[in-house]
Amino acid sequence: MADLSTIDPRFLYNQINSINLKNKIKNASQTKNSFKINYKKQREAKLKQLKEVSYQFESIFINMMLKEMRKNLNKFRLIPENPAENIFQDMLYQEYALKLAKSEQLGFAKIIYENLSKYI
Repeated sequence: MADLSTIDPRFLYNQINSINLKNKIKNASQTKNSFKINYKKQREAKLKQLKEVSYQFESIFINMMLKEMRKNLNKFRLIPENPAENIFQDMLYQEYALKLAKSEQLGFAKIIYENLSKYI
């Protein structure tokens, strides 16, 4: 059995430092990997939000276009106009606009998404 007085203290110091260094490297690589994972998750979430916002922006444009088209309709009516009907029509046209935007027929949302996704 070795006597403790014969062990070189520099050897023990070097062993402890090498263990500490290995632990630091291991922790740093874990931190780096978790950072990459978090970055990817955040980027995916932002891209998803951007896609939804681009659809909403296109739906605003389509809604404006539909309102202008509705102004040109013949206003001859047998039944007088009701204010509640106008509110319902506005809400209905907003939904139509959103559905048209999500169907990607015009393609404005896709263009907006492609141009802005570069900056995320």
